[in-house]
Amino acid sequence: MNWTHFAEDDAAWDDLVSRHSLQSPFQGSAWANFRSADGWLPVRFSLIDGRGAIQFLVKQKLGVIAICWSAGGPVGSCSSTDLAELPSAVRLALGSRITYLRVSDFRDLDSHADTTYLHAGWEKSRYRISSDSSLVRSLSADPTQLRAGYSSNWSRNLRRGEQREISPEKWLNPDYSLMAEMYREVVELKKSFSADWRADPERLSRFVASFGDSLLIVRAVSPDQKTLSYRAAVQLGTVAFDILAATSYEGRKCYASHVATHGLLATLGGLGCTRYDFGGADQQQNSGVYNFKHGAGGHDYRYTGEWQYSLPRSANRIVERVIHMTVTNGS
Repeated sequence: MNWTHFAEDDAAWDDLVSRHSLQSPFQGSAWANFRSADGWLPVRFSLIDGRGAIQFLVKQKLGVIAICWSAGGPVGSCSSTDLAELPSAVRLALGSRITYLRVSDFRDLDSHADTTYLHAGWEKSRYRISSDSSLVRSLSADPTQLRAGYSSNWSRNLRRGEQREISPEKWLNPDYSLMAEMYREVVELKKSFSADWRADPERLSRFVASFGDSLLIVRAVSPDQKTLSYRAAVQLGTVAFDILAATSYEGRKCYASHVATHGLLATLGGLGCTRYDFGGADQQQNSGVYNFKHGAGGHDYRYTGEWQYSLPRSANRIVERVIHMTVTNGS
C-alpha cells in the first residue's frame, strides 16, 4: 500500500503540506484544531514517496461508522492507484466497520482529474456540501495595477465609498460579538444560507486564535470609527483564500464592502501575495455575491469538486442521503 498513517505532530504535518504547490486553509492543522471543538478529529495520511498527502476530519457514529470529510485535499499528486488504495488505508487506521469518505478537491477541473477518480472507483457526489466553483484574481503591490483589475462599476462604487470618507484598516483586535451580529444580518438579508460558526462570537474567537498570523482581517470604518464591513483571508505563501466577510445594513448604503475588500487586497499585495481565491460563488443561486466578486477582478475557476467512496460500497447512497438531509436541515 502506498499510503501511510501520518502520526507526527501539527508542525510536521504543516511542513509536509507546505511542500506541495496546491494548498488550502482546510488541509492545515489550524483548521483541524478549530473544527476539533465540534467533534471533528483529524486523521492524516501521506504517500510513502512524498508525492501527496491528505487530511480528513472524522466523526465516528455508534462505534461502527466513520464519516471522513476532506475539504481542499488531497494536496500534491495522486494517481488512480493511490486514490483506489486510500479508503482501505483510512478504514485500517480507524478500525471502523463502515467507512464513508468524501473529498472536495480544489485542484483545477479537467478531464484527467475526473478520469483519475472514476478509474479509482470513486463516485461524483450528487449532493454537494461545498461549491465546486470559485473566482480567482491576480494581485499586485502596485495600487494602479490592483485598481485596473476592477470592473468600471465596481471601481465607481469603491470611489463612492472613499468619497464618503469610509476607510480600510487592519482589524487587530476584532469585536467578535459585532462580527457575529453583522454576519447574522447577512444571513437575514440573503435568506440563502444558514447561520453557522461565523455567527457565533465564541467560535469566531477560536477561529482567529487557531489561524494566528496567517489570518488577515480588514475592516471598513466610518469617519466616527464605526465598523461597517469586514473581510478576512488566510494567506499561505503567495496565495490567499477568502474566508470571512460581512457588511452591516448601514455599510451596504455607503459601499463599505468595496472599501474593505479593496483594503484587504491591497494589503495582501503589499505582503507579496500574487493570487486571491474568492471562494465559492454560485452565479444562479447567489448572483449578488458572484457579481461582487467578479467585479472585484475575479475570474471563473472550476474545482475538481466533490467525490465519495465507502466501504462497504453499498453504504454510499445511504450515508450520502443522510448527510444531505442533515446539511439541508441545518443540523
